[in-house]
Amino acid sequence: MPKKKLLFVGAGGELASKVLPLLSKSYDIVGIAGRRDDLRPYCVEMYKGNLLTGYQQLFETAFRAHQFDIIIWNPVRYFFTSLMQSTRESLHTEFDIAVALAVECLKTARKEQNFSGTFVLVSSLSAFGYRKDLATYSIVKNAQVRFAKVLAEELKGAVVVKIVAPGSVRAIPTESLGKAFISSLENEYPERVLYTVQ
Repeated sequence: MPKKKLLFVGAGGELASKVLPLLSKSYDIVGIAGRRDDLRPYCVEMYKGNLLTGYQQLFETAFRAHQFDIIIWNPVRYFFTSLMQSTRESLHTEFDIAVALAVECLKTARKEQNFSGTFVLVSSLSAFGYRKDLATYSIVKNAQVRFAKVLAEELKGAVVVKIVAPGSVRAIPTESLGKAFISSLENEYPERVLYTVQ
C-alpha cells in the first residue's frame, strides 16, 4: 500500500527536527523550508524559499508536482517583545505567517488539486497563557486556534482541519509529540479539532 503524501510547510526548526524523522516512516513528505534544509533526507522533495515574498510560486510548484493527502502548516516568525513594544510591521509579519499565508496555501491546494485531505496547523500552548516577552507570539498562536475552528466549520465535509498545540518542544518526549501528530493526521477523534501535548 503506498504511503500517504504529506506537505510540510516550515520544514526547519526544532519541532520539524523532532517530527519529520518520525513521520517519514509512515508518510512521503514534501518539505517547504526557508534557509535551512538539513531535514531534506526525510523528504522525497524539498523546496526552499521566502514564504513572505515567494509564497505563490512555492505553493503552485508544490501543488502542481504532487497530489497531497495531508498539509501541515508549521512556519513561524516571532519577536521577543511585549505587545506595547511591538511594531505594526512585526505584527503584520507574525500574523501573515501564522494565518494569512496558511489561508493562501489552502486556497492554492483547493484550486490546483481540489484538495480534500487533512489540514493541520501547528500552534502552541503559549496561545493560552501570557509571557511578556512572547506577548505577540501568544496572540497569533491564539488566532490560529480560532482560525482552525472557523475553518473546520467552513470546510466541513470537504477538508478535515486540526490544530496541534505543543508546550515547550524541547521538553516534550519525541514519542509523545509524534503520537499527537499522527492522531491528528489520521483523524482518530473526528469531533476533536484541538490536540494539546506537553
